[in-house]
Amino acid sequence: MSEQPTEFKTFWSVAKQPKWILALLAALLMAAVFSLLGQWQLERSFRTVGLSQEEQQKYLQLEQILVPGKAVTQEQDGKPVVFKATPKTDRGYIVANRQQGGTSGYWIILDYVTEKGYTLVVANSWWPTEQEARSVLRVMLESGSQGSLQEFRGKLLATEAPEPLNPKKPDLLESLSTAQLVNLYSPDKPMNIYSGAVALEGTGDSAIVIKPQDEFVELNFLNIFYAIEWVLFAGFAIFMWWRLVQDERLGLRERDRVGKEANG
Repeated sequence: MSEQPTEFKTFWSVAKQPKWILALLAALLMAAVFSLLGQWQLERSFRTVGLSQEEQQKYLQLEQILVPGKAVTQEQDGKPVVFKATPKTDRGYIVANRQQGGTSGYWIILDYVTEKGYTLVVANSWWPTEQEARSVLRVMLESGSQGSLQEFRGKLLATEAPEPLNPKKPDLLESLSTAQLVNLYSPDKPMNIYSGAVALEGTGDSAIVIKPQDEFVELNFLNIFYAIEWVLFAGFAIFMWWRLVQDERLGLRERDRVGKEANG
């Protein structure tokens, strides 16, 4: 049986050649890698932010989720925590710009010493005016009574960027920054302090109200765009194989046509 004329060779008759079979396997491998990268990128595009109703009601031991020197993550911010500590009343500060119920007020903050000897910044109460906060803090400091070790509950808070201090009011802070407080507590030597703070639970008008962010899914459109790009790359790898096989098939036909014209 005579060999099929080149000009009648089909796409698959060319594609079945060993070199193009190997090229197809390589293209499929590249497409698989690109697809996996696209899947990985897509998984990173969806992130759960905030706390579920169950998480907002479940108290965790502070030591279970936080260690001194480690920053509070976005996922930990607002989580209910329980801890044992001894309040210190020999020093305290007032933090301004604390929003509550649509009103800007002031927090009184003290440092507590936990069972393991770590320092924890604690927001004790909220007051609508600086004068009220100063009066309450003054009573606390003048009492000079050292609290006893007891259990407390509150909401974990991420530290804030420090704002410049007012030289005329050194005890008034514009932000709750543990890094800034370290310099105020112990400017000459390092100390074991938690990078986050805790807002104590309480009752009455002076109680600090922290409303955790409800759980929702956050979309990262940049990652979604990258995922689409990887899928396109996967398709392009297969397309390139098809294009190269097609070019060779058309090239064979062209050479056959030119040969026939040359032979007359």
